[in-house]
Order: sequence, then C-alpha cells, then structure tokens
Amino acid sequence: MAQRHFWDPTEAASSRIIVVDEFSTDAQQKKKEAAVWHAWEHIPRPYFPDHAPVGTDHYAIEREAYRGPQAKTTEHIPDVIVVRVRHPPPPAQPTPGQRPQRSQERDVLWIECKAPVEMAPHGWHTVLGEATDRLASAHTNREVFLILAIGMKWMCFVWNPAAPLPQNQRLRLRMANNAGFWDDIDTRIQPIPAAALPGQRHIVNNVIETNLAYTLNYWDVNPTTNLQAHLGDLTLLENLFAIIQNHQYVGWNPAHF
Repeated sequence: MAQRHFWDPTEAASSRIIVVDEFSTDAQQKKKEAAVWHAWEHIPRPYFPDHAPVGTDHYAIEREAYRGPQAKTTEHIPDVIVVRVRHPPPPAQPTPGQRPQRSQERDVLWIECKAPVEMAPHGWHTVLGEATDRLASAHTNREVFLILAIGMKWMCFVWNPAAPLPQNQRLRLRMANNAGFWDDIDTRIQPIPAAALPGQRHIVNNVIETNLAYTLNYWDVNPTTNLQAHLGDLTLLENLFAIIQNHQYVGWNPAHF
C-alpha cells in the first residue's frame, strides 16, 4: 500500500488546511481558532492509527479537556490536540458481564492551536507560555513532544521536565522588528536534537525565529522545478511523527486523565 500523506486529496486534513488558509486572509474569520484545531485533529491521523491487532499499541487523537492552573481556566478553551498511545492489557478471555480492563495511556504529542490573527512574534510567545503552564500542570515529570500551531504555520519542540536546559542554553524568542528577545522561555521547553530531526530551521543559536516557522501549504509550486514549493516542511512534519512513534517513553498518564 502506498504511503498516506496528510495533504493527499483523499485525506480529511487536506480540505481542513484549505479552510485555515482561507480564514487567514479574512479579517473576521482569522480571529477564529476552531479551524486550526479542526485541521490538526486530522493531520496526524494517517501516522497514528486508532486500531491495531489485539494486544498491540494503538493511538487516540483527541481535542483535550482543559488541564492547567485553575486560576487561568477562562483564558484557555480546550485548544490542545493530544496524540495518546494506548497500551492494552494482555489478551485474556473476557468474563461475561464483567467490564474489561482499560488500556494504559500515555500522551506523546501535544499540539497547541491558535487563530491566524495571532501570527506575530508576540502571539508565538503567548502560545508558548500557555503550553508551558498546561504541560507543567499535566506532565510534571513526563516528556512530551510539542507542536505550536498558529494559522497555517507551526513549530516543534519537546517538553523535557526530567532534564531542563542549563540557564546559558535557555531558548529565547526574537521580538518583532528585531527589537530584542523574550528570554523567559521555560528551560523545560527544548529543541528537538538536529541529529534526530534534520532539516529544522526555526531555532538558530538558541533563538526561536518565528519568521522561519514551517507551513502547511501543500499547493504552491516551485516554478523552476514544478514540484511542491514547501515539500521540505511537509516531510519534516512526517519525520517528526515517525520520531514520536519510535521514541522510548517513561511512565504513564495518571488514571484520572
């Protein structure tokens, strides 16, 4: 079977991405966040199957209920898409009338989504801060991959509470018009190592360059080669999904998740 790509016309994600792009140029629609998380609900699905042979791992992709500081609940609608691996219990003969044992679950990827109107350095700074608050509450000691998505653009990181960066390696985020840097990025927010995910460009010398964020645009064509102009960005996302699938994780979500 040929490999599925999220941008294939037969995939639901492809049409949802078009909606995001349309909203991005409309003064009223660009304020709406829902189109972004609608797209990101579908983008991972070709790579994280929700069914598998009995006794083997499979995935759930869900719009996440609020998790974070209780004082901030009004600031955050449930705008995180979570990819969660489910590890079923050992196969056993079911007992009639008895509820089966539930699978163990583990969040492996959080996708924090924001409306196209937030497409500016301060918007990226805000969404990064929100993701940090929520991850610090939900995953105090569990590593989770992180995608920040604003409109058509995205960037990737890893939340690593077990091994925070040294202070002199803390990420910074460049302000608009090169006016300076936000240097308050949590040291648990980290780059994905270049050796693991080659082709990244959005972090240069520990500085997050928001103008180098990746795009979901799959229709523009390079006039010289007549090939997809942003194929590198699209395949980088696919490669990230492969890394997430193959990564070795420690610990499981609490039972109340």
